[in-house]
Amino acid sequence: MLYRKEIDGLRAIAVLPVIFFHLNMGIFAGGFLGVDVFFVISGYLITSIIINELERDQFTLANFYERRARRILPALFLVVFVSIPFSYFLMLPSELWNFFQSVTAVSLFSSNVLFFLESDYFELSAKSKPLLHTWSLAVEEQFYILFPIFLILFKKNNHKIILLILIILTIISFIICIILNNLDGNANFFFTPSRSWELFIGSICAYYHKTYSYKQNKFLSDLGLIIVLFSFMIFDKNTPTPSYSTLLPILGCSLIVLFSGPDSISGKFLSNKIWVFIGLISYSLYLWHWPIIVFANLYFFDELNYFHLFALFSLTFFISYYSWKYVEKPFRNYKLKNIFSRNFIFISSSLIIFILSGLGVWGHYNKGFAERNFIKTALIQPVIDVPHHAYLQETIMNGEFDGLNNNSFSNQANTRKFLVIGDSHAVDIFNALYLNKDLFTSSEFRIRQLNFNCFQYNSRMNSFMVKVPILGQIYFSSKNKIFKDCAEKFFKKEELILKSATDIIFSNRWLIRPDPFKILDQYALPLKNLGKKIYVASNTEEFEPHPPEIIRKLAKKIEYSKQKQFPLDVANKKLFEIKESNEVPEINTLLFNYSKEKEMSFLEKKDLLCNYSKEICYSSTNDNKSVYFDYGHWTLDGAKYIGKKIYDKGWFNIN
Repeated sequence: MLYRKEIDGLRAIAVLPVIFFHLNMGIFAGGFLGVDVFFVISGYLITSIIINELERDQFTLANFYERRARRILPALFLVVFVSIPFSYFLMLPSELWNFFQSVTAVSLFSSNVLFFLESDYFELSAKSKPLLHTWSLAVEEQFYILFPIFLILFKKNNHKIILLILIILTIISFIICIILNNLDGNANFFFTPSRSWELFIGSICAYYHKTYSYKQNKFLSDLGLIIVLFSFMIFDKNTPTPSYSTLLPILGCSLIVLFSGPDSISGKFLSNKIWVFIGLISYSLYLWHWPIIVFANLYFFDELNYFHLFALFSLTFFISYYSWKYVEKPFRNYKLKNIFSRNFIFISSSLIIFILSGLGVWGHYNKGFAERNFIKTALIQPVIDVPHHAYLQETIMNGEFDGLNNNSFSNQANTRKFLVIGDSHAVDIFNALYLNKDLFTSSEFRIRQLNFNCFQYNSRMNSFMVKVPILGQIYFSSKNKIFKDCAEKFFKKEELILKSATDIIFSNRWLIRPDPFKILDQYALPLKNLGKKIYVASNTEEFEPHPPEIIRKLAKKIEYSKQKQFPLDVANKKLFEIKESNEVPEINTLLFNYSKEKEMSFLEKKDLLCNYSKEICYSSTNDNKSVYFDYGHWTLDGAKYIGKKIYDKGWFNIN
């Protein structure tokens, strides 16, 4: 196979935005799309190698899997083993418990499934998962279990026929991606069937070159590079991915792969020695960067500043270079086959997989080694050590919570029927009310969640389209129709429960939602016009680092300074300081003004969560249970605690 320097350069263009995105440096808000570019490159290179070997009748599955093992496993195993002691000394028991689960999942190439079950890729809790980034390796390896077998079965067919079959498979996978994105965006992000189309497109590029030969096209390859870089800048973490929007970087990458050459601007740029070198060590860069960032965040108390970020970036390059030179290269060097033979690779890999799986099970069985002398003050352990899933969203939505029938209200005429509508913060409000239902007499509570994937929208695209009048007119017209269609679907689906409700509460993380006032226009105003009492709940207070993490770091500080007791008021004051530095007050002022103008009731959460005269925000309940499990979601203990405050405040005049 002909070596193309620009492909290694493209690897560099893919990996650097991923690192910048994870460092939160603000350079590439859509840097996570670098992984999608990697999928296309991987599909192209591996398919090209397989085609060449099939044509020479030299391809065997044993050779293929040996090559994959040499390429992937040595550096991956090293990263996992190095992560274990750092995790042991820096993590809470619940975090360590989750980490050991991921050790087993990574060793079995199923980490994408585990992380789908645990959390959203973009949630703050992801910052305590040093192996989170291995989801993409799991997707690749699951794909390559069957893909070479498919090529063997069709090797006698004409390349055009195989190309047609690959196009059909790509379309099927993309349809799965779009359907799954509307049903469960998190599953869509992590699952192989909804990601396979990106790898298939790389394979299509390889077969296109074999079928129609390689021809350089300067314009198309240069356009491809512009599209890829544009995608990294215009999209952000609120962009549904993979989805229609992902087509843009995939298209750009494909144009580079298909048409770039030494005479094009993109070819010359990507063939630069610096980019090629970064591309060569890109796998190690990808493996090492995320654990380094996670452990730095766990160790340092304050938010990482630009000096820290530069140091982490430099450290990542330093470690990655030596990882590439002394781990990757020797195992891939076939001149050393006498030392690292095929039998050695397979047997040693199997043994290490067995060891890592065993370590993972051991750590999981020991519940994160909770007996460690991590924090001496037992009083605060319940405050800091809360499970990520400490709320009842799934149970509630299945209508199985404490005998609750969430499908409809009762037929009793003398009760107020409260319906909470929104995202996971609507779940928080529902929990707070339902867990205190003995206080809210003659009241019923139900919940419905909005499907925000329906909107297919992101804020950066909005900002860009404002500056392009012709495109903007088309875009915003389309966006308005999408909002209206989504609302109509919701009203049709929930017609019965909406008709029965007397009071409707809208609660969302408004700060990140696409045009919150358009949401209220399309959803709340029609219900108000039907005579429903409408409440708009404010954006909850948000904290980063999140409260359990702040208390953990403070406790370590105090413990290291040999103080024997941990004063929670220190943490409460720290929370107040963090709260004051975010954008929540601004959006809440806008929501208040909107509610007043539209004659809706505004529910302000800040007085429930903070005491402004004392300049504190509450991190724990009266019996020292954590109020939060992440940046702003309430635990069940926290929800019950806040629900009593809601009752005392007389939000709904129920006494």
